[in-house]
Amino acid sequence: MLEHKAIPPQASHKVWNPKIPDPSRHRMTLSKSLKTWDAPMRAAMINSYGAAGSNAAVLCCEAPEQPRPDRHSLTENRHVKQPIILSAASVSSLRRYQNLLAKYIAKTTPQPNIEEIAYTLSERRQRHKNFIVFEASNTAELIEMRLGDVKGQTPAPEREISPRKPLVLVFGGQSKQTIGLCKDIYERFFTFRTHVDRCDTILQQLGYPSILPAIFQTGSKITDMVVLQTGFVAVQYAAAATWVDASLQIDAVIGHSLGELTALAISGKLSIHDLTASSWLRRAQH
Repeated sequence: MLEHKAIPPQASHKVWNPKIPDPSRHRMTLSKSLKTWDAPMRAAMINSYGAAGSNAAVLCCEAPEQPRPDRHSLTENRHVKQPIILSAASVSSLRRYQNLLAKYIAKTTPQPNIEEIAYTLSERRQRHKNFIVFEASNTAELIEMRLGDVKGQTPAPEREISPRKPLVLVFGGQSKQTIGLCKDIYERFFTFRTHVDRCDTILQQLGYPSILPAIFQTGSKITDMVVLQTGFVAVQYAAAATWVDASLQIDAVIGHSLGELTALAISGKLSIHDLTASSWLRRAQH
């Protein structure tokens, strides 16, 4: 109902229980046909009565509508590669799975977003011993590749999972007068963008200029050293924080120059507010 913004007819109820007094007084009605659900905010109450007398209810509300680019514009136009992971208990099952999935995608209208396919195959599937991993930019490319017949690729053999090695994040210092962040990354990855925007908001609250859009410059140098250094730290922090949000397990952090501040923030020893302020103060002292 929330997804399609419509109210379906009741499956079996056609009339009210006569013992219920005038339901219309309470703005209650029985849905007898499919109706468009027009409302400023859609909410539905679902309740269930148990045989032993229990009564449970849940209120479902639609999420706030967010501005969203066209489903295919980001991947189709920018050719961003998405990792496609397929696995099965046997090689024959894997091949059969590939063909069935390719046929399903080809006949589905509208075709699913390549990012949604990649996420579902990566996060919501059990990983088996036979698997194939490759890249695709869009669903058309995925179908053309037949989901596995990529350059004669064959399923990877079963292997033992090696023990996890310690992971250390290394943060360098600022050495150029440009940051050169790819704008596609900023626009495509919500979590990364949120961290960058948070740093930018704090910087402006402190009374200093925004780091946007200077962090995207590649051809011309950033002449404002405050923007350069705070922008550098913001991008560095946002990249690392995005990995942390994705459950990356970090064993240690080290940093050089401005990278020391980022390392302190990622380790939790420095707040993001203090990180932003410190990166500005460091510039003011030079």
